[in-house]
Amino acid sequence: MPSSRHIQEEATAWMVKVQCGALTSDDEARLQAWLAADMRHEGAYVRAHAARVNIERIAALAGGRAPRRYLSIWRGPVAVAAGLGAVAVAVTMGWFAYANGDRYTSAVGELRKVALEDGSSIFLNTATEAVARFDGNERRIDLPHGEALFEVAKDPARPFVVRAGKVTVKAVGTAFTVRYDHDRVDILVTEGVVELARGEEPARRLVANQRAMAEADRPVEIQTLERQELERQLAWQSGRVEFDGQPLHEAVAQINRYNQRQIVIMDRALAERPVIGVFGSADIEAFAKIAAEALDAKVVEKSDVIRLEPKRP
Repeated sequence: MPSSRHIQEEATAWMVKVQCGALTSDDEARLQAWLAADMRHEGAYVRAHAARVNIERIAALAGGRAPRRYLSIWRGPVAVAAGLGAVAVAVTMGWFAYANGDRYTSAVGELRKVALEDGSSIFLNTATEAVARFDGNERRIDLPHGEALFEVAKDPARPFVVRAGKVTVKAVGTAFTVRYDHDRVDILVTEGVVELARGEEPARRLVANQRAMAEADRPVEIQTLERQELERQLAWQSGRVEFDGQPLHEAVAQINRYNQRQIVIMDRALAERPVIGVFGSADIEAFAKIAAEALDAKVVEKSDVIRLEPKRP
């Protein structure tokens, strides 16, 4: 099987030929056949074009347009050779950047869905970072922080692996979420089967509707969720947060994830009061007001925080 580097080199050569305008009808047929021969070819071809575009942007910001100039002088054999060498260097530099991973991020309060080259997708929750590194043997996603839903296209030859801290989650074709926050990893499987591993511990299998919680220095905990709880856990995909008796401090921690402005609870007893309801994740003011009314508390608004305090007699 050709290596990913060899495929990328072929893709770069095709991209250069297309940009040069040197494609004959026979070349076009060969290009289409090459693209159809392996699902990795199309992704490599897209990356080659993307690398060229990125380099043109960098050159423009630096005050020059070297890649466009080299392309424009390809008229004779000598010029083509000189231009090809210069552009090949530029595109190779771009390819090394891609080899280090495609980085996807979402801001605080932002939900973002990303289509991957293999047909899989990542749905990023608030304040999340994911780095994709695909090759001929593995499709790997590193999740430095945050939460994401992964919908995995089937490819038995290349397992789909998500790494969050010391935890890895491996799947072939399935759907699952991973949340990584302060040395705690939560995995929720919504479809299919995944394999969970942590350090030297034996791998564990999770099936649809199961949740695993892996926290530092504690055994991995696995539970099967009822449909209602599963839907509550996935409510963030619709821009909602749902609570069914969770203490106020947990509810506040959840809604604070989606907002720059933060809620602060000023009383321990108030922090333990249960919260029930469905709220818009971005409407922190409405949450504070409703929670205060339900719990006989009051809202004190400051420029950067919203304080929840018990009412004094």
